[in-house]
Amino acid sequence: MSPAPASLARPAGSARARRIASVLLLSGLALAGCAGTTRDTAPAAPARIDPAAALADAEAAYATRDWARAEAGYLAAVRASPRDPQAWFKLGNVYFRRGEHELAARAYEEALRVAPDHAKAWHNLGVVRLHQADASFAHVLDAGEAGDAELAASAAAQRAIIGEAIAPGTRPAP
Repeated sequence: MSPAPASLARPAGSARARRIASVLLLSGLALAGCAGTTRDTAPAAPARIDPAAALADAEAAYATRDWARAEAGYLAAVRASPRDPQAWFKLGNVYFRRGEHELAARAYEEALRVAPDHAKAWHNLGVVRLHQADASFAHVLDAGEAGDAELAASAAAQRAIIGEAIAPGTRPAP
């Protein structure tokens, strides 16, 4: 029998490396065995969400200003029925009421994607965008680049215009 080629020869001191490799191999096999499922442990099929029930729960929560429960209900409704513009619209209202303007805008945009003539969604998207613009100009004033009085004056003027448009009490359409 001829000796093994040099590339296959084990270097001296490889007994420890072989033991580590054996432990890793056995651990991997054990974990792989745990990953399998049997008939008794197979995951159950996800429960079917009733869009009407989710919407009814969300509406009840919305009426009591329980925004977390309303959000959960509207999210369940849009997952079950993604082409329901009213569920997207009301989800946008929940986000607006919580001051989450970017999420509100996304929900209104989704309502408009499925119902392009949804006037209330267009209105509320406009209100949200005004609030976002106001926040943007407020950041300009807060950042206050030294020596840029023209920029500060412009931001203040824009905030004054927007402030009249979103006077206190301006709410999204219900």
